[in-house]
Amino acid sequence: MASRAGPPRELGRLQLGRLLGRGGMGEVYAAYDPHLKRSVAVKLLGHHNPEDVSRFIREAQAQAAQSHPDVCPVYEAGETAGTPYIVMKLVDGVPLDEATRDWTLERKLGILRRIAETIHSAHRTGLIHRDLKPGNLLVEQAADGEAKPYVLDFGLACSVAEGGAAADEEVIGTPAYMAPEQVRGDRHALDRRTDVYALGATLYHLLAGSPPFAQPGTSTLEAALRAIAAEDPPPLRTFGVPADVEAIVFKCLEKEPERRYRSAQALAEDLGRYLDDVPIAARSHGRVYRFWKWTRRNRALVRVGAVLGSLLLAALVWVPCHVVA
Repeated sequence: MASRAGPPRELGRLQLGRLLGRGGMGEVYAAYDPHLKRSVAVKLLGHHNPEDVSRFIREAQAQAAQSHPDVCPVYEAGETAGTPYIVMKLVDGVPLDEATRDWTLERKLGILRRIAETIHSAHRTGLIHRDLKPGNLLVEQAADGEAKPYVLDFGLACSVAEGGAAADEEVIGTPAYMAPEQVRGDRHALDRRTDVYALGATLYHLLAGSPPFAQPGTSTLEAALRAIAAEDPPPLRTFGVPADVEAIVFKCLEKEPERRYRSAQALAEDLGRYLDDVPIAARSHGRVYRFWKWTRRNRALVRVGAVLGSLLLAALVWVPCHVVA
């Protein structure tokens, strides 16, 4: 097993700066590339064995294979002085839950819709992320004032074609955002709908202030297994969330994958329907529901109709009175 006493001050031509974050696999530092004259982020693998190194290399390859602008780009990867590293774009942002804390409902749904489209792009390249959560989704304030999300950390990504049958034997991921099949360790059941579940859990967190199963004690894998397998999260309506949005989130959080959205793109489209005030796919479309959505979508026409109806009613009342007089 390889180890290191601490991060080097330099990594090849890169000059390492402040610590940006620390996780189970290693640390991320801000760095400067004097040759290209740009700031970058460098992820260093900590104490590791050959399996860790293989997973680290897969992360670099998976993330580098993505061409979507909302996936944090990887510039290079390698090993120096026994320390594996990945060099990527330095994202000057904060985790999704922190960035959106004071946002309106519509703005939260809008950025989750954009993230879902990004994940769909990754799925089309044949990858399942397997560790989607607010901490792996950074939001950067662009020069034009737009909030730009970045998807990070493809360390647990695996091939869709393999049905999640990666080499890992242990259950890995973040319990609070893991789908039931992932918590069970059923690697062959993992597919893109596993990421759809995690997107739903992430959206639940944005709307409720905590993940779906955030009761005391559910941070452990065993507690998460019990909660995710047998319980339902608290209804979002208790947090003032509209019924349509709750329906979208809970469709993502279905226990059985076949009951979820078939893809991240389908989730993005349903979020778009809600934002456009048209009937969503997550709810049955009865006549009353369709009429209610139509009135929300055509408020000006409804107001005109209400005025005309009032005038007509007034005329119907006035004419008989005038005749009697």
